[in-house]
Amino acid sequence: MKKNAILINASRGPLIDEDALVRHCQNNPGFRAGLDVFEDEPELKPGLSELDNVVIVPHLGSATIWTRQSMAILAAGNVAGILLGYPVWKGENVLPFLEEDPPKAAPSIVNSKETGIPEYTV
Repeated sequence: MKKNAILINASRGPLIDEDALVRHCQNNPGFRAGLDVFEDEPELKPGLSELDNVVIVPHLGSATIWTRQSMAILAAGNVAGILLGYPVWKGENVLPFLEEDPPKAAPSIVNSKETGIPEYTV
């Protein structure tokens, strides 16, 4: 990258080779980086936290009111759905759970197969 570029990673940690980033930032003090995610979370690569030209934050990228409210609704929906005996929603889109009449399913249980919870079919 250019010696005076600004790199922001709020996507996924493994997108950035943090060992290379540390070397680049050490050799190019005009380069800046902002990281919301890390390659080997929760661990940081050696030297990363000592760099003056790198800002590190703990997953603040999702800290909007809408996102956090939606996360709480989905978590409560999982608990309620399982307690009511609903199957697990396996669709990619969980937005229907934020609407007036959500599906009769638990919105997002990642390990449903291992727990034996049936899946919701449309």
